[in-house]
Amino acid sequence: MQIASTNLCAVNSKYDGFIQREHLSEVLDFENQRKLIDFAWGSEMISENTCLKSFKMKEHQEISFPIPVSKQNIRILKEISECRLSSRHTWEIEASKICDSTFEDFNLSSLVVHNLQLPEEMKVTAKCTKLVLYDGKKCFIHNLSSCWIGGKFGTATLQLPVEGGHEGGSLNVQYGGRKKRLESHKSSDAVFYLSAFFDSCEHFIEPVLQGYKLVLVYDLLWTNVKTGIPKDFPVFLGAIKKIKESLEPWLRNQLLKSKMENENGENPKEELETPTTTSEIHRDSSEVKNHLEKRQDSVIAERTLTENVFFFVLQESYDEQILSFELLRGQDRVFADLLLNCDFLDVHLAMASQSSSTNINGKAEVLEVTRVIDSDDVTRNLSIQLKWEKNVVGLIKSDQERKVSNEKSEKDIVMFVIPKSGKINLPCGVLLIWPKHHSVQMYCRYGFHSFLIRMSKSLTSLAKWKDHTRTEAIGDLSQLISYCCAEPRKVWTKS
Repeated sequence: MQIASTNLCAVNSKYDGFIQREHLSEVLDFENQRKLIDFAWGSEMISENTCLKSFKMKEHQEISFPIPVSKQNIRILKEISECRLSSRHTWEIEASKICDSTFEDFNLSSLVVHNLQLPEEMKVTAKCTKLVLYDGKKCFIHNLSSCWIGGKFGTATLQLPVEGGHEGGSLNVQYGGRKKRLESHKSSDAVFYLSAFFDSCEHFIEPVLQGYKLVLVYDLLWTNVKTGIPKDFPVFLGAIKKIKESLEPWLRNQLLKSKMENENGENPKEELETPTTTSEIHRDSSEVKNHLEKRQDSVIAERTLTENVFFFVLQESYDEQILSFELLRGQDRVFADLLLNCDFLDVHLAMASQSSSTNINGKAEVLEVTRVIDSDDVTRNLSIQLKWEKNVVGLIKSDQERKVSNEKSEKDIVMFVIPKSGKINLPCGVLLIWPKHHSVQMYCRYGFHSFLIRMSKSLTSLAKWKDHTRTEAIGDLSQLISYCCAEPRKVWTKS
């Protein structure tokens, strides 16, 4: 069976769902995301506003190195450091040899997050790896970054003030044909200079023409990342930014829901420990009735649910029996990792097939999904029908197709790529997304039995839960009860 191609440009954009879908299709062109992210940044830091006043070495604790570092102490640092084999003018000291007290009250993470425009939900840690001293009229082309470590996406350098300052030694960073030159010699005898860049960049340091350049080098680690760190991190961040712009109503509603839950001041733990008795319910039955009516009003209409589901057709072909996030290949894997790191989205894999009830002129206008695979690679029964012209975003581009589209003029670039035949063969693998705050009701309406099984398994481990897990489970149960009250016929006829 084949799917008819659709031109998103022709869709009426007055509906929010369609506007979101048009914008989402632009995310599939990864190359354009490079322009959305600043790949390197640098700025002076006034010494008086910095809590780093001195440092010590573990094996030479009798010696203190006040900041600004004197020329005499620079000579001592040369004696106790290791000279790089590639250059007689570069000395390094591993961070493990520096006293831990040096970094206790000094945290660069918030500055890096703000100035590199990283998403707020990213939890970033700046881990010091070494102290580097530059001295000599030679261009130093070497990698400031340390060896690969999990969660690492960039490098930061903190230049320390040195007596007499220095001339030259600018950091040059290049990414995707763009270049930045970060000068740090002005007032280098009195101020700190902080810079940061992504690991996807190339970099080198210009010759130090006079004096000494002393820097602490930090690894930037994404500690709550859900997938591996993409090789082209700026493109990845640009795409996340585009997704947030496209799905802003989803993000806004998720934040509003969290805010309302916090304002309600309900303590789920207390509710579990002190349940309402039958007599108390009868004493104020009107309050219970009002509460249930309020819960029923919160049940989302089926049309609203389906209009807020979008899917992307996978580029590669996969066997339905072994389809999983772990086994995705090429750009499919890149795009899935991108979606999985958007906290306000629920992301699933599925095989889409022709709906037996709809077949117009040999083309499938309605697609059917009978089971999905969640982000934990667990298969769940969820049966839903989606319309090609309303729910499809596009086909994930292969590397070759992205190169071809970039060579075309802007007016010739289509919103998404379709095969040469203009049609897509069914069944095909798809990535499904919907707003996370719709997830419970999606499962209640389209996978009720599967949802009940998942809830029962969760409740068996109730004693082992942490507070936030208990809170989430109580929220899920609340929505489950609301759905049962609002749609009793569907509950009892489908489960």
